[in-house]
Amino acid sequence: MSKVNDLIKELCPNGVKYTTIDNIIKSYSSGLNPRQNFKLNEADADLYYVTVKEMTTGKIIFSDKTDRINTDAWNKIQNRSKLEVNDVLLSGIGTIGKVALVDIPVNNWNCSESVILLKPKTDIIIPKYLVYLLRSNNVQEQWISNSVGSTLKGLRKENVLKTKIALPPLEIQEEIVRVLDKFGELEAELEAELEARKSQYEFWRGKLLDKKYKKMKLQDVLSIKNGKDYKHLKNGDVPVYGSGGIMTYVNDYVYNKPTVLIPRKGSLGNVFYIDTPFWNVDTIYYTEIDETKVIPKYIYYFIQNKHLDRLNIAGGVPSMTQATLNKIDIEVPPLDEQKRIVKILDKFDKLVNDITIGIPAEIELRRKQYEYYRNKLLSFEEINNE
Repeated sequence: MSKVNDLIKELCPNGVKYTTIDNIIKSYSSGLNPRQNFKLNEADADLYYVTVKEMTTGKIIFSDKTDRINTDAWNKIQNRSKLEVNDVLLSGIGTIGKVALVDIPVNNWNCSESVILLKPKTDIIIPKYLVYLLRSNNVQEQWISNSVGSTLKGLRKENVLKTKIALPPLEIQEEIVRVLDKFGELEAELEAELEARKSQYEFWRGKLLDKKYKKMKLQDVLSIKNGKDYKHLKNGDVPVYGSGGIMTYVNDYVYNKPTVLIPRKGSLGNVFYIDTPFWNVDTIYYTEIDETKVIPKYIYYFIQNKHLDRLNIAGGVPSMTQATLNKIDIEVPPLDEQKRIVKILDKFDKLVNDITIGIPAEIELRRKQYEYYRNKLLSFEEINNE
């Protein structure tokens, strides 16, 4: 911090220059939608198709859930995206505001149409500095205020290009990157340990839920219900859920029994267990569960274990139909056995997800420290040109 302050006093004592993104990039592009262009996960698909879910903590992270494309599809996308190392990626629709640096070879992956690609002018801005900058509160607030859409938010190209950013000299950018990288290294170590715990949790969840019990269809144990618009409601304390989580709070509720919310569109991996009143919009279903057959929390863990993002039926924005969900097979043990399974999985879930204990608590603390210093480092007095 002190070295950054010294450099600012030396190199820009009268303030830092501010500009907009269109002035610091060589080009703006995006990936490609599979619809009418190619198919995902074909037999010869051995390359990765990156969406917002692969953009993790400033990096591109593949997983066994990542969709695959073949070489022909990669070439079609590349003709549009021109993907290369040092590009900066950001999420343009759905979960907006996620940012990642391309710091790995690009010959085995390419992007979806929901990913925006910025090519920085590296003679004036360091790509990693731009990533840190775009993740800062100042930029995120600009994007949130300029996003469009009702239930599925998005960023217009012109709003991205006119985002206001600080552009200090390269020496200052380099020092800021060095400081923030130190925070990132420690967080990465903790994240790796947590991921190992989550893998153990998913393994045992699968073991517990894949045993041979009475098999039924999902439609035999619950009814899937559509969400509704909430804009006619007043502000209140009832959460409104979309596929990305809580969107706002209102004064009325759709349903007030224990339920599981299952995304219809967008982030299909986001499944929510709710046991208090809520409202849900049309990007996520709620479920009326027959509690004489299944415990709602058992349904929650079962749906998590199904990895619904693999059942995506759309080429663009991931989507899930009621018909697809209704036909899913579910193993239904006796209620006492369901309670036992839920009790075990609740303990695992707390260990890997509860931010008040263990590694999640340590990560949350480090993340808050990182965000504090990042925002402090990236807040500059603007130069006075008058």
